[in-house]
Amino acid sequence: MTIADWSSYQASALSYQQALAPALSCRCWSLRLKADGLVGRFRSTLTYVLALTRAAAGEGRHTTLVHSRKEALRYNGKVTILRPIPHDIRLIVFDLDGTLIDSKEDLALSVNLMRAEMGLGPLEYDLIASYVGQGVGMLVRRALANGRPLRPGAKPESVPDEDVERGVEIFLRTYRLHMLDHTVTYPGVREALAELDDGKVPSLIPSPVCANSSPPRTLAVLTNKPVNFSRTILIGLGIASHFAVVYGGNSPELNQKKKPDPEGLFKLMGDAGATANQTLMVGDSDTDVLTGRNAGVWICGVTYGIGSHTLETTPPDVLVGDMRELAAFLGNRQAVGRRQ
Repeated sequence: MTIADWSSYQASALSYQQALAPALSCRCWSLRLKADGLVGRFRSTLTYVLALTRAAAGEGRHTTLVHSRKEALRYNGKVTILRPIPHDIRLIVFDLDGTLIDSKEDLALSVNLMRAEMGLGPLEYDLIASYVGQGVGMLVRRALANGRPLRPGAKPESVPDEDVERGVEIFLRTYRLHMLDHTVTYPGVREALAELDDGKVPSLIPSPVCANSSPPRTLAVLTNKPVNFSRTILIGLGIASHFAVVYGGNSPELNQKKKPDPEGLFKLMGDAGATANQTLMVGDSDTDVLTGRNAGVWICGVTYGIGSHTLETTPPDVLVGDMRELAAFLGNRQAVGRRQ
């Protein structure tokens, strides 16, 4: 298909799909547009996005076009490519809350117990969830700012530091008792970790250049949650063994720097001997995207997490609605090498 042909089909999704259909087969898993003008227009406006999807009946592979970033973010359960990433990723760094684990209920419960002890009424769970992602201190500060006596709508910075310190102490004491009451892994996370860790899934898109022997892939966790809580939850859920390193918002190795500061990613890349081009950050919020951007690494967003709504204004490179799609997308580099 020529560049002129492509240009003539920009009017509608239907026209695009009709044009693509004859060119696709069950083994044709991706298309790359290399015309400079067309690629430039796609990158600058994000008007059109190529999405790699599974066929509903599991028969072969096909390509679907998603026509806007909003539509892409609603496209749950499939891989949506906003910017093609390499498949020889050596280091995958996962966010925790909203990415690997659904901790919304336990976090909200603990926040409301803290508020009750401080003489405040409960907040809606969804509202509390919107405060998650920048560490315990900010979570508590935001929760206390909402509905403080005589100060409705108070801004987080208006909460006295001594109240925040007391709130953090109460929250941590409470959350320690309740952090595994309702918290679970998101659907598909366990299977994806097993595949990414053990290298059991074949690559969907074979790379043209792949060595017969690749360095092992390293999985790690980088979260703003306190590191001891993070490790306890991972152990309690039975998935800790997949991760070589877990860093939290208070990890001394990072000088207690939190995302979106890139210090954690730089440290993990150094530990794993991986370059920025070999590293993938996986998260559910703009905090994770900004962390990845600040470190110059690739970024995968998940559409199901607590902060996924923020990805609309801060898009990652790839979006998945199920972690198993990421595992299938990256595949097994060892198997790819053997196929050559």
